[in-house]
Amino acid sequence: MTAADGKVTVQVPASALTTPTAITVAPVVSPQPDPKLIPGTAYDFGPAGVSFAQPVTLRIRYDATALSGANPAQLRVHKLVGTTWTLLGGSSVDVATRTVTGQTSGFSIYAVLEVVSTPGPQNLEVHQINVGWGSAVLVRGPDGSTVLLEAGNTGKGTAHVVPYLQGIGIQPSQGLDYTIAGHQHCDHVGGLDEVIQAGYNVKRKNFFNGSVNSNSCTDQWQAASATTTAGIHAVPAPGTVIALGNGASLTFLAVNGSLIGGGHVAVSDENDRSIAILVKYGGFDFLWASDLGGGDADNACTGRSTSQADIETALITAISPGGSAPLISSGGIDVLYVNHHGSESSTNHTYMNLARPAVAIIGVGEGQSSNFQLPRRSVVEKVLLAQGACVTVPPALALQTEEGAPTGAETSFAAYSVGDIRIVTDGQASFTVGGTGRVSQGPVELVGAGLPRQFGLDDALAPTVAALAQATGWRTQPFNRLRVLSRDERRPKRLPDGAIGTPLRATLP
Repeated sequence: MTAADGKVTVQVPASALTTPTAITVAPVVSPQPDPKLIPGTAYDFGPAGVSFAQPVTLRIRYDATALSGANPAQLRVHKLVGTTWTLLGGSSVDVATRTVTGQTSGFSIYAVLEVVSTPGPQNLEVHQINVGWGSAVLVRGPDGSTVLLEAGNTGKGTAHVVPYLQGIGIQPSQGLDYTIAGHQHCDHVGGLDEVIQAGYNVKRKNFFNGSVNSNSCTDQWQAASATTTAGIHAVPAPGTVIALGNGASLTFLAVNGSLIGGGHVAVSDENDRSIAILVKYGGFDFLWASDLGGGDADNACTGRSTSQADIETALITAISPGGSAPLISSGGIDVLYVNHHGSESSTNHTYMNLARPAVAIIGVGEGQSSNFQLPRRSVVEKVLLAQGACVTVPPALALQTEEGAPTGAETSFAAYSVGDIRIVTDGQASFTVGGTGRVSQGPVELVGAGLPRQFGLDDALAPTVAALAQATGWRTQPFNRLRVLSRDERRPKRLPDGAIGTPLRATLP
């Protein structure tokens, strides 16, 4: 529908509402003051309090004469939360049509404001971009350096990755510092050339696993990488470190079967040739390994069955205390990227037990073959949610970009579908996890997941976390703010109402 003044469009998917609802759009004559608010762009969308099963798209057109010096490329849709304008996750601008777009799961007052970078904490960000079946992860360091880990299948770079980058303020003119193609399959590298063709120059290095596996996607990616300042993609050696600023780093752990610390596992499957990396910032750890395999030695416990080799066990053992390249503590890591979209080929019980993640994120969704049935119950329930007897650590908060499609008897529905997943940390005491709710199909479960949620770091100093809890009363008062969750407070999906408190309704910037 379009508002009477022609400046606002509301796009409501057919499945977003289960009952007939009269939607209203009214200009706000005297909106909440803010120096960055663009006049004439504040609207009250009703009825208030309505929640949607699918994200609703809002498009607000601004008048160029109302900018008063504002940079149009930095305009984004914001939601009024109390008396504060809060950035709507995934918002983007089309300067040519003077239209700013955002998605929401509920109506409120929205307006267009200019986003201005201001000095603040030096945060590290990890973004799992929803590309359906496939994978695309962006790491942005405290110094602003950017690493794009894959870009989904063919067409997903253009349709999803490029708009997302622009939505978080990374414009083509800024380019990217690094790209990493974990392995040579189209659902991971098919969109990389599209990102480059959209104007994103890669300035420092393009990396791939060195595999000879070839297809049209890899050929196009190789040709596109050769046009960038970084040049044609190269193979990193395990142990290579990329500095991300303020002490943050990305370390290559596995490449084509070779492991950091000198180990090697014989591999023949392209998935097992995947690159693995560890991102560290202070006490925060994020482990990513594309489609790396974990064997099926735990079949009797988890039901996982695969022909892929077990590289996961050798990898996690190498980087754990007592290993050949100990990079993590006995507390494990904070966030685990679930390898191979939650396939039973990966994420074995040893990997989980030594990693001990607080949060596990899965890149999955529409587009998979009917026999894939991802993510699998043998991985999500048995391993991530610790229902298998061989998993001896607390369950992780399992999040996925959207429900797998098509589904089957082995498909798991136990992880929360939250759209693009955003993780932000200062590396000191905690990290925050949020989602945009941007899905192409299936439910949006931001409320059920309690996002945004804040977790204590496994390597943070206990007195610091305790002091924060004591000072703020997070553990004894009703949730009127985000609270730091201890590692043993992770719970499996769909607890009774009130079990984790009322989540704060907010959107990560």
